Amino acid sequence: MKDPILKSLKKFDLPVELPSVLQGLHLAARVAFHGLGFRWELHRNGDQKLGYWKIHCREKSPGAPYPKRFVLIPGFGDTALSWQMQVLALQPILRQEFDEVILFDLPGFGGFLSAERSFSSFQLMMTAVGDVLDYLKPHTVLGHSLGGALAANYASLCGQEKRPIANRLNYSGPDSLILFNPSGLYSETQVREELETVFEEAMRLGFPQLKPRLFAREPFWFRYVEGHFHDLYQREDIAQLID
Repeated sequence: MKDPILKSLKKFDLPVELPSVLQGLHLAARVAFHGLGFRWELHRNGDQKLGYWKIHCREKSPGAPYPKRFVLIPGFGDTALSWQMQVLALQPILRQEFDEVILFDLPGFGGFLSAERSFSSFQLMMTAVGDVLDYLKPHTVLGHSLGGALAANYASLCGQEKRPIANRLNYSGPDSLILFNPSGLYSETQVREELETVFEEAMRLGFPQLKPRLFAREPFWFRYVEGHFHDLYQREDIAQLID
């Protein structure tokens, strides 16, 4: 392993079978996260993995049963990587308001668990995310797109007293829920049907069918990672999840 990037990937325990652009992106992001003070944590349930980046901002209030945590859950195919700059910009506020800030990384997408298989169903994904949120006991959860659906589902289960599974005396669910374009919540049936058609065409004809809907104006950097999204929609585990 003479390539310096591959040496660094091995040092930081990153998958070396990824395309070279993603390898470099993961390495740079890993260094940046560590530089900001974030640390990587991994939860396992059998062969399934779910990870997140966590930064300690301040000591919890005296007498508080657990730290005041802010959790961010990205959308479908998205990762903590694309939220790094936003979190950096908001860091002064987050550090003032919360004891810990946590950015989720779901398996099978483009993040640090991209080499892992995705969940085979949304039910399994919701259960796994719920288990980790039970463990973290977040004060505030922000979810975007798929992450919004996962956050809303968890908050709903907490309201029905089905979550957390244990330790309800100390935690009964998040105090605040912030949703950006949450999947599964539609004002009209037609909107949902149109979105279903888009994903069906993307699975049949490939990522180009979905690409025009991602950005009002495509950013310059997307050309370097576009190939990853083409490959993502060809994978058996992702097709199973979407189906």
